[in-house]
Amino acid sequence: MWNLVHDWWSMLPRDKRNLTAADQAIRQGRKDLPWLAVLPAQAAQAVLKTYFRAWVNCWEGRAEAPTFKGRFRSRLAIDVP
Repeated sequence: MWNLVHDWWSMLPRDKRNLTAADQAIRQGRKDLPWLAVLPAQAAQAVLKTYFRAWVNCWEGRAEAPTFKGRFRSRLAIDVP
């Protein structure tokens, strides 16, 4: 999910990047991709919130820009209800 959001975010023009557009893209992705629809909506929202927070931290100078997450390289924990 993180990598899908990151890919989508990277392709958008800077003036169109916002949290509302990202939420709409996730909703559309859940309709178009059956394997993504299986993921609970709360988990998808948590990934989006974490991703957006990573960008805020980058813009404020507290962290590097978010990158793609490797399967074995990184660990992203999301609570699934």
